[in-house]
Amino acid sequence: MIDDDDRIRDLFRRIDPARTPIDAELTSEQLLVRDRITATTGTTRPRPRRWWPALLMPAAAAAAVVLIVLWSVASPLAPAEQAAAATPPRLTFVDDGRSVEEVVADATAALAASAGPAEARRGAVTTGWYYQVDDVGGEQQSTTILPQTSVFEWAEDQSGSMTVYVGEPYWPDLSDAPLPDDLPEPGSVLWSMDYAPGEAQMPDTAPPDDTAEGVLRFLTDFGLSDSADGFTLVTAIESVQQAWTLTNAQHAAMLSLLPQAHGVTVLGTTTDRAGRPVAALSVQAPRGGSQLHLFLSSETGRIVGTEVYVTEANEVFPADAIISYSMWDLPR
Repeated sequence: MIDDDDRIRDLFRRIDPARTPIDAELTSEQLLVRDRITATTGTTRPRPRRWWPALLMPAAAAAAVVLIVLWSVASPLAPAEQAAAATPPRLTFVDDGRSVEEVVADATAALAASAGPAEARRGAVTTGWYYQVDDVGGEQQSTTILPQTSVFEWAEDQSGSMTVYVGEPYWPDLSDAPLPDDLPEPGSVLWSMDYAPGEAQMPDTAPPDDTAEGVLRFLTDFGLSDSADGFTLVTAIESVQQAWTLTNAQHAAMLSLLPQAHGVTVLGTTTDRAGRPVAALSVQAPRGGSQLHLFLSSETGRIVGTEVYVTEANEVFPADAIISYSMWDLPR
């Protein structure tokens, strides 16, 4: 039987055959991909999955695996009919009349006035939830939302570790009804991995300086191919957030690129899934049908989350659904 690692390696060879050796071990970014693809919602034992190679994005942006659906709204492997797993409720946005420039200016002012990390740190703590595509004919469908927290730490010599923990489950409608007894224990370890020196394979071992030019070079290493395209820019920012914990000044430098990028719009203000006040920006997927949302803390100005929202149904995902969210800067 082909295991998950073998399947993932095969997918990455198809994406980037010239640069991915046939016997290559999974990198830390690719393990983030595996984490999200094989995430479970009712048991710690992964059930069989249907794989969707036609949906995968370029490997340079692989850490943002939840965006695989945005590159294509159909797969030849997708079943004609598929029962949908539970998805979180949509957030409600309040339009306060601000432009992208004004949202970024307010966030930049908050960043200058708030305390953040004294220096950039290699590694990130990401709490999120990711839609689970069940295998054709699967009898069990997830009915609860079970977030997970990925703790990724790495060093300049490209050694490190990743540990994924079970989060606090909840009902999609936020009901207080009792949860199923067979859910994994919150705080328990789903899986963990250690990296020997050289195995993390992150694109940059040194953090960027806090200028627009510096973060632009940094984001390019993380997959940014066109800083004028809002979707590409926000995707690269998310990839950085998965691997680094940057300073407020570095966050401000990344945000400074957004007003010049095409396709960035303001959703308004809301309260995120951790109860924090945020401003929300949105970019449309290249082929339509989905949006990527970016959340900026109204208190600190920091980039604190992303979500993927499906606007049009396809063979894999339902319409009007949140199919993933990621959050940062949560207390541990």
